[in-house]
Amino acid sequence: MSESQNADPGDVPTATAQERAALAAWLLMQGGLYTTAQIAERVGLSREGAHAILDKISRSIPIWQDERGRWQLCYESRIALGMGPCGQDPRRVEDNP
Repeated sequence: MSESQNADPGDVPTATAQERAALAAWLLMQGGLYTTAQIAERVGLSREGAHAILDKISRSIPIWQDERGRWQLCYESRIALGMGPCGQDPRRVEDNP
C-alpha cells in the first residue's frame, strides 16, 4: 500500500470539512468506540467542531453516543435484541404525558 493510501486526512492541514467528516465516519464504520475528543484529535478539529460533524453524520449514518460519551455505529443486531434504535432500550424511555 502506498503512502498516499495510508494518509490520514486529519494529519493534512489542508483537509476539507468533507474529508474530515468522511474520516470520522470511516473510523466509526470500522466498529470502534470513540469519544468526541478522540475524533477531534484524529480529524484535526476542536471538540466542538467534531461534535457538530458527528451530530450531522448521525442524520444520515446510524451512529449514536452512549452514556459514557462514546460514539459508535448502530448495528441491526441491537434492534433485534430488543433494544431500540441505536442501542436505547425502549423499556427505559419514559412516556411524556
